[in-house]
Amino acid sequence: MNQIFKKQKSSHIHFIGSLIIFSLLLSSSIFASPAQLLNPLLAPSYTDIFTDPFTAPTEEASLIRASEKACAQLMNNLATSTDTGLMLECSHFYWHNQMLDSPPASYNNMIKIGYRYLELVPKDEEEYLNTTWLLWSRWVTFKQFKEKNPDANDEILKKNFPFGHNGLALALELLKSGQRITKTASFYYSSAEAMWPVARFHDPSLYSFVLEGFTISQFIAKDKNEKLYAQVALGLVHKQLKQYHPALYWLQEAKNLNLDYRYPGLLEQLIEQVLEAIRDESAITK
Repeated sequence: MNQIFKKQKSSHIHFIGSLIIFSLLLSSSIFASPAQLLNPLLAPSYTDIFTDPFTAPTEEASLIRASEKACAQLMNNLATSTDTGLMLECSHFYWHNQMLDSPPASYNNMIKIGYRYLELVPKDEEEYLNTTWLLWSRWVTFKQFKEKNPDANDEILKKNFPFGHNGLALALELLKSGQRITKTASFYYSSAEAMWPVARFHDPSLYSFVLEGFTISQFIAKDKNEKLYAQVALGLVHKQLKQYHPALYWLQEAKNLNLDYRYPGLLEQLIEQVLEAIRDESAITK
């Protein structure tokens, strides 16, 4: 089976560092599917084989069809399967061949695989984040299409946007479950980071989840660098919300750790920006 696939878990959708970019892409393209939006960022795949099989090498076409068959069998028996390696391989396969999903470009199969995989490997932090991203990105597409087409039938929308109408609620529920199970500073940080762009661009009520995640992360972190990044994140979130005094507090706490954040002097620059904002606020109220 390993000869059928190129097993690359490291390339499997973990784009948390680029979530804001993706969110902006989703915000600017109402009618595009996530597959269309992300197509320029995808690694080379065998998608073109199915578009025009006569132009593809026979060996490659055979390989991809064998993968398709193996993954279709997995999906048919997913509820009872315990082959976690095959699950990761098939998730990778469906990511690069989204026209084979049902419906195409829906992320359905990857999401279902993610849930089943986490039943078997409940402490895999990366898979929580992968599946969460798929869920909330479907919700964004659903939400924006509905805003553009307010008269669209809800049942038809639900059929055409699987996991879309409740994708955000499911994503949040999945992250909270991961927090309870993993109980690590790194996952509290990552789960907060995962929802940050959604809070910023789509649902400000999620800022409470974001702030809570970063706060717990910095509190339980044993590694000073983990604590540093969580405290800086708290400062940046509060700064974004124009809550400058809490922002200043957390940035100064981070500075007191005496560690460089990204590059020397950056923390000092951030602190000065917040102090300037506080001075401006004071001047306005006088």
